[in-house]
Amino acid sequence: MIGEIRIKYTGPVPGILARELNRVKKQAWTLVGIWWHGDSRMRAGHFTVAGGRRHGFLPRKGEELPFGSKKYWRSYAGQKMRQHGHQRPLTFSGLSKRLTQIRRIRATATNKKSQCKVILPPGFNRRHPASKIDMRAEVTHITIDEARRLVQMFDSWVGSCIKGIRKTQTKKVF
Repeated sequence: MIGEIRIKYTGPVPGILARELNRVKKQAWTLVGIWWHGDSRMRAGHFTVAGGRRHGFLPRKGEELPFGSKKYWRSYAGQKMRQHGHQRPLTFSGLSKRLTQIRRIRATATNKKSQCKVILPPGFNRRHPASKIDMRAEVTHITIDEARRLVQMFDSWVGSCIKGIRKTQTKKVF
């Protein structure tokens, strides 16, 4: 599981103030967060059966029981099938999926660290102490391919902004 993406810059970028570089990195992380939130395979993909397999979600109670057995219908998976007619992960009634559609992204950048946080609704913070399932980690999990795509977007945005800043030149007038 990838918890965070680290991009390391060493040394100053010639012709750019640290304040400008931090502003560019903050904008880039904001755009990456917006893209992750809006892409159908990134955030919304976590709420599909294929997305659950791709991200390696832990099985819920009853998913491994034979369909139609008495134990199955009494389990979480059976209740979800009976009441709502689906087996989508991270979704019982659909409330959690609807709440994640609210986009709250916080990007920060300093000379030491820059990051993007996607703020999730408080329902994902609840966790049963005896359960290994961590819904917050499952919703924010990204695969290696997704991480590569996000880093590529970040680098291309920062690179294009740096080129634009470098083209601006100042002349001294005596």
